[in-house]
Amino acid sequence: MSTLPKRAEIEEQYKWDLTQYCVLNEQWKKEYDEIAKQIPSLKKYSGKLTNKETILEYFNIVRDLDQKLSVLAVYASCHRDEDVTNPEYQKMLGLVENLYVEFSVITSFSQPQLSTLSDQTLTQLMNEPSLKDYNRLIASIIRDKKHILSEQEELIMEGVGAFSGGFSQNFTNFENGDLKFKKVQDKDGNKRPMSIIHASDYLRDEDRVLRKNAYNELKGAYGRYNNFLYSNYLNNIKSTCFSAKTYHYDSALDQALKNEEVTKQVYDNLILSVNKHLQIDYDYFELKRKIMGLDKFAIYDIYYNPIPKPFKKISYNEAVDIVLSACQVLGEEYCDYLKTLLTSRCVDVLPNENKRSGAYSTGAYGKPPLVLLNYGNKYDDVSTLAHEMGHSMHTYLSNKNQPYTKAGYTIFLAEIASTVNECLLNRLMLSEAKTNQEKLYYINEFLSTFHATVFRQTMFAEYEQTMHNLYETNQALSAQDFNNIYYDLVKKYFGPQVECPESVKYEWSCIPHFYRDFYVYKYATGLISAIVIVNNIIKEGASARDKYINFLSSGNSSDPITLLKQAGVDLEDPKTFDLAFDYVKEYINLQNTILDKQKN
Repeated sequence: MSTLPKRAEIEEQYKWDLTQYCVLNEQWKKEYDEIAKQIPSLKKYSGKLTNKETILEYFNIVRDLDQKLSVLAVYASCHRDEDVTNPEYQKMLGLVENLYVEFSVITSFSQPQLSTLSDQTLTQLMNEPSLKDYNRLIASIIRDKKHILSEQEELIMEGVGAFSGGFSQNFTNFENGDLKFKKVQDKDGNKRPMSIIHASDYLRDEDRVLRKNAYNELKGAYGRYNNFLYSNYLNNIKSTCFSAKTYHYDSALDQALKNEEVTKQVYDNLILSVNKHLQIDYDYFELKRKIMGLDKFAIYDIYYNPIPKPFKKISYNEAVDIVLSACQVLGEEYCDYLKTLLTSRCVDVLPNENKRSGAYSTGAYGKPPLVLLNYGNKYDDVSTLAHEMGHSMHTYLSNKNQPYTKAGYTIFLAEIASTVNECLLNRLMLSEAKTNQEKLYYINEFLSTFHATVFRQTMFAEYEQTMHNLYETNQALSAQDFNNIYYDLVKKYFGPQVECPESVKYEWSCIPHFYRDFYVYKYATGLISAIVIVNNIIKEGASARDKYINFLSSGNSSDPITLLKQAGVDLEDPKTFDLAFDYVKEYINLQNTILDKQKN
């Protein structure tokens, strides 16, 4: 029986107000029906996108329908997440998702047809004042012309896509249904039940025997299915490379980067810079070894934090004040609207029975951003609040300052604003810490995040690149190759002083993000960018802050690399990465200083 309160028992002030999106379900259904009637009429534009008047008319209709659909989608999905068992909202969300599919299919003619226009004509359209809201879209058609297939070819690729995504679904079904674990033993000889959720808890437990056994069983369980998982991921790589070749890209990585308008120089800089600074991670492991009093640090010790949390409970209202205080350096306008979001029922704060777990920020253009939390009065919850409000402020400022067609920022940029807020929160808590133990706790929180987000994700990114390159150069690959290449990378990234059991060689096979090809590097570049922005604001003050606010206000008005450069972050310059690692070294040095004082 659930110990969580029912939805009706939660005070209204801690629930989001979705009437800001739609007043009644009946209104939602009426608007849905109107959009559903309008979408088929877009077929009449097929073959007629030849002059600016018709193109503008078509673009405007598509824009308006897409904007209205997004409002319906947010309303339905947020209500569904209040109670994931509610059949009414399950159905409403299903309806709008199906309508999105129909919308996508019916409008699929436009890009191939526009790509048949000459570059001169498209350039004229791009520079046409009446089409200024769509100049980024038209520019992408010019840029991607050689990658745009014919309508018939696109239909074939849509058919391929219907089953090529099945490798990811295979993995999900396997992990959630077929994967079984053996019980694991703790230091007292007790047999503990084991699952992915249990493993997360065990790896953070003070019982080192339990940590070791849980780690080996977690990786070893995937190893027992090594042949299936190898075949599944290899075929996913084949599918990705087939798509890249069909769309005339040089490689799968080339396709992934160009779709995000990111240069290969950025990807290469990340991997080269992280490899250059691996000693920082080695130093972090050595610090943890000292604190834990171990003769040798092991990979299964990574997630255990031996430093006790320096507080008991933090109420939500206290968390709001802390986050506002941490963000003061971002200026009055930023904090004023942040406070508005936090106090005007845009956040669904508390857990309730059947509510979706976790946290996220969402929203639709012309409406206030919304945040789902499951706040539990811990510091982690305060950090989550700061993180999600970073997303919301990015969305708010982009929507406020850009037209709908240029407001949506790319995934490559999406984690920067959230991690800027996390860094600011960590700095505030560290500056206000009263004892060395508190300081060590916040230092470890930052270093742990940096390890997981930069070093670990870059290791994944290097592995992805290696395996795709091997396939694309016609190398025969066995399950043993997948295991050994990964194991060698782990040993390189963790260094000679960290014990790496053989079971870690199977870890590649339990990374779900590998089925979202070349996605993980964005976590690393996001945190690198956030650290450089925070460092610039600390050192330069208002000028760097204003650049950052302009970045948050820019949406997708230019390519992400240019927008970041305007914010003071040049990811095409290796020195930018050095600045971020220098920032991390300050934390390492501070932790060493505190430990030396305690020792003396």
